[in-house]
Amino acid sequence: MMQPETGRGVIGTAWFANPQNKCGFQTDPANTRTISRVTSVVSSKLCSKCLRSSAVGRTLDDARQPSYLSVLAMKINPVSVAAFVLTVVAVVFVLVGFALPRWYQLETAGNRKTWYGLWWSEECDDSECKTDSTTELKGGQEFFFISKVFESLAVLLVLVGLVLHVVYVPLRIPLVRQSAIYMLGAAGLFLLLATLIFVALYDNLHGPSETIHLGPSFPISIVGGLLCIAASIVTAWASVRKANLSDDDAAPLEIAPAEIQ
Repeated sequence: MMQPETGRGVIGTAWFANPQNKCGFQTDPANTRTISRVTSVVSSKLCSKCLRSSAVGRTLDDARQPSYLSVLAMKINPVSVAAFVLTVVAVVFVLVGFALPRWYQLETAGNRKTWYGLWWSEECDDSECKTDSTTELKGGQEFFFISKVFESLAVLLVLVGLVLHVVYVPLRIPLVRQSAIYMLGAAGLFLLLATLIFVALYDNLHGPSETIHLGPSFPISIVGGLLCIAASIVTAWASVRKANLSDDDAAPLEIAPAEIQ
């Protein structure tokens, strides 16, 4: 079999059993089947008209067309779905911990109990409950104000992260999802800082005749912070997977040896 001509920029070999071919290849009439192998960019020396009409041209076109399964897998990426679900769950936990007035409870004599949240309190006795604002900054409770600020920043950041996740779905702009990674990570850090400051100093919130108990909003906020960090990590993982898939798509085209009638 005669070796094919190779022009500049051509890497690979191809043999055609068509003695009348006019694309610059040497041929072997003894072959009755066409064997093609393309491993890189086809040289511009080949006539494009002949290449399109040949089996190699059809093979190249077919290889460049994404299959239905690949398109479906690209649209339904399980890692991206997991990142979005974690973000939604994190938002729920953060909002509940932020809004629910159950950070701590003060119990006084006479079975009088008062629940305190970040922004309001709920005081209950044997007959009724009443709600009051807790925006007033009291002496010795400045640390709780810092926790309130960190919690508020975390709520803002996690909501922005959720919006960025939603915006990314139709736009598919990598910068949008990368921004969501930072927003979710920062929200988680602010939440953990707020809860650490609170648990370290919450004993200063009660008087000598009062008993203090931690409420459910405190652990809910901790879980929300951990979920924010987890959502940030999974979102980063989804971005890396997407970048790797894009690199694979941009790699030189390689078609395995095939037999064409």
